[in-house]
Amino acid sequence: MKIFILLVVIGVVSAQLGAGQVGGAAPAQGAGGAAGVGGPGAAPVNPYGPKVYGSGLNNPFAFPHNTWEVSRAAAVAATNPNLYVRVESDGGWEFTNRFGEKVDVYNSFGQELD
Repeated sequence: MKIFILLVVIGVVSAQLGAGQVGGAAPAQGAGGAAGVGGPGAAPVNPYGPKVYGSGLNNPFAFPHNTWEVSRAAAVAATNPNLYVRVESDGGWEFTNRFGEKVDVYNSFGQELD
């Protein structure tokens, strides 16, 4: 009976820790639980910040996007509070407003940024 109870306790503990962490070291976690730091079931963190969204981010089945272009677009979007960047699953990206509508963005020479 004691062995049965011991096996049940071990099963409950291993289920709560996750199958990949039993017997190993605990993962290093930061101080912010709401900042996206978490265990094995946590949602992936957006590497570009809150101004970039879309189905092409953190999607293993999406065509890879150009990370340099998206990071530059995120820097441009950070200068305007009403400008966002949507990354599509086909690898493309575009500037949008907060409603998801496409927005044309021009530089100081009148050239469209795209």
